[in-house]
Amino acid sequence: MSTKPFHINADLGEGFAIEEAIMPYLDSCNIACGGHSGDRNTIKKVVAMAQQYHVKIGAHPSYPDKVNFGRKEIKLSDSELYHSIYNQINLLLNEISPNALHHVKPHGALYHSCANDIKSASIFLEVIKELCPKAIVVTLPSSVLEKLAHTQGIAVWREAFIDRSYLSNGQLVPRSHPEAVLHDIQALYNQFYYLVQEEQVKTIDKTWIKLKANTLCVHGDHSNSVENLKTILNHFQKKSLPYA
Repeated sequence: MSTKPFHINADLGEGFAIEEAIMPYLDSCNIACGGHSGDRNTIKKVVAMAQQYHVKIGAHPSYPDKVNFGRKEIKLSDSELYHSIYNQINLLLNEISPNALHHVKPHGALYHSCANDIKSASIFLEVIKELCPKAIVVTLPSSVLEKLAHTQGIAVWREAFIDRSYLSNGQLVPRSHPEAVLHDIQALYNQFYYLVQEEQVKTIDKTWIKLKANTLCVHGDHSNSVENLKTILNHFQKKSLPYA
């Protein structure tokens, strides 16, 4: 069993061809399964690579919107949303057994809908109970999804982000904001360090908030994501101190 003080996940199978480079640095991966990106072929490839590196496999369903990369909320009926999530997770389950599916993490706009809207969260959990009841649900700390999952006996992992800015209420800064994504390696490293060592994060308005997470995400579609992650982990291993 790993004694590392952190767990790293990344969104993969999204068309950025980083899987082989980043997989050795991951503890788990979230595989796009046809909603915002991905298809049966990409799923097969990422699953095989994750198994090779002993990286835990998760499903990464989204709104069915490849044009906007799943980052725009789409108005669907309850039935349409249920079947969209169901079909995406099931596409991944064609390649692995439900018991081998470690977690399910919604993507993009669906991630935020499930975190803040009880109807979306309820539909999401109905699919989990039907297809993979032993899978862990990954979501924002203190989200609607987390609270609802706990009432239904579904395991939850709280997630924080190495490469995204935070608001003082613990929500992520919207991607429309110019400072929503962290790019500077010092800022990325310090965010990682304080999440791991102090369980806190500095918000966009320079205040500190508590944030205890089970897993830390790095986005595969952000620039230099692989090199940034390698640098962060190497520096932490050598120093375990924040940048000055």
